[in-house]
Amino acid sequence: RVLTMEFCDGLIKANDAEGLRSAGLDVLECARLLCSTFAEMVFIYGRVHADPHAGNIYFRVRSDGDGRERPQLVILDHGLYHDLSESDVRLRFCRYWKACCAKDSRAMSELGAIFAGSLERLLPLLLSPLFVLGCTGVSLSELVAASEGNLPDTVSLTDVVDFVMATRHGGANLCGLLHSLGYIRGLLTALGLPESARVRCMLEFALLGERGSAQVPRELSLRDRSWARWTVGKLN
Repeated sequence: RVLTMEFCDGLIKANDAEGLRSAGLDVLECARLLCSTFAEMVFIYGRVHADPHAGNIYFRVRSDGDGRERPQLVILDHGLYHDLSESDVRLRFCRYWKACCAKDSRAMSELGAIFAGSLERLLPLLLSPLFVLGCTGVSLSELVAASEGNLPDTVSLTDVVDFVMATRHGGANLCGLLHSLGYIRGLLTALGLPESARVRCMLEFALLGERGSAQVPRELSLRDRSWARWTVGKLN
C-alpha cells in the first residue's frame, strides 16, 4: 500500500468570507463552487466526503487564462467517504430531494419512510427549512423545536432507534450523509449563499443524477433548469 500526500499552500478557510475577499475572490462564486461540488458527490457519484468541517475545506487563488483570479476548492482528509450506492440510496435520494422541492407529499412520505422510518415527517426539516410546506403530520410544537435545533417532545426513544435503523438500512449511511450536508450548509451560510440557491443547486444535480450516474449529461436542458428555478421559487 502507498500513501500519497501533497502539501497545499496559500489556503483560505472556506468559512472565512473576509479572507476570501481580501484575496480578491468572489465569495458567492466560492460558495457556488463548494455547493455544486458536494451536490455532485451526493447525487451523481454517491460518494460523499465524511468530515467536511472548516478545518478540511479551503479555497486558494488560481488565475485563469484571462488573468482573472478564480477560486480553487481544496478538500483535505479523504480517509473516509460515505457510499450511497447500496440499495439505490443515491437514486432514491435524488427523487426525495426532487419531491421535497416540488412539495410532492406522497413521494416525500413513501421515500421518507425508507430513509427515516417513523420519523419520516421530520426528515425534510433536517434538509432545509424551505421544505416545511411539503411536510405532512408535523405539529406546531415540532416545528418550533426543529427551528430551535431541539428534539421535539413527541419523539420517543423507540422513534430514535427506528430512525437510526432506517438510516443504516442496506449498508448506506444516511446519518453520515446528513452529517456532511449539515457541515456544508453551515459553510455556505457563512459565505452568504441564500438557502434557495443551495436548494436549487442541489435540485439541479438531483435531476441529473435521477437519470443514472453512468449517463449523466454535462448540463441540464433549458427546460429542466427553468423548472428547477420555478419550483424552488415557489418554496420562498
